[in-house]
Amino acid sequence: MAEKPFLFAQDLSLRYPNGTLALEGIDLAVARPEIVSIVGPSGCGKSTLLRAVAGLLPISGGALTVAGLAPERARQQNCSESFVFQDPTLLPWRSVEANVRLPLELRGEPQESWEARIGEALEMVGLASVARQHPAQLSGGMQMRVSLARALVIEPELLLLDEPFGALDEMTRERLDEELLALWEKQRWTVLAVTHSVHEAVFLSTRTLVLSAGPGHVIAEVPIDLPYPRTAEMRTSPELFELVRRVSEELRRGKSADHSLLQEAPK
Repeated sequence: MAEKPFLFAQDLSLRYPNGTLALEGIDLAVARPEIVSIVGPSGCGKSTLLRAVAGLLPISGGALTVAGLAPERARQQNCSESFVFQDPTLLPWRSVEANVRLPLELRGEPQESWEARIGEALEMVGLASVARQHPAQLSGGMQMRVSLARALVIEPELLLLDEPFGALDEMTRERLDEELLALWEKQRWTVLAVTHSVHEAVFLSTRTLVLSAGPGHVIAEVPIDLPYPRTAEMRTSPELFELVRRVSEELRRGKSADHSLLQEAPK
């Protein structure tokens, strides 16, 4: 019998209290330990979908489960998950190590385990040497590493990424993508990642999902049949560029279809 998907959505819809329909008819199945990226035009509901998976927004219809449970129950019970936002969201008055410690405090983890786990998380992201510094003393890229260490310190099964590297310069972003993949190869979390960069989506993922303009629905799924580890040299390979072209075409097709529907809609 096939293993059930770790993350599963069927005919999922989400309507905001003001009446705006953000997501409609979303079908999604993510196995362990996939990396699935989501791309789509601004306002299509990518971040909304991540927040629904995290149990931060209630769905309006359909089904959504994480580890076989409703998202809020999964978070509270037996599924360890972390969310990395677009901004580092660090507490400026706390040191790097104190920021990383915060999830352990909130979860009531045994204090005797804190030091080793914080040290391991900072070592993973290459920041052990700045543990006593504060966010204002760090570059933007280093602050995002702290945010990632804070997400990893609880040893998550599910890692949700809402374009955490989007505001960084291209070189820093590419380096952090490569470091993230190196960590994933060792830790093997399940990852659902939102990005505006088609190139980043292809470079990171086992699959890329393309969402339409809002209300967002999946218009294409592109398997990324590139081997891991994904190296810096692979970024310029013909195979990667062909996949980037395919995903970009699906994005353009989705925008054109939605535009046509708007043009044809009765006045």
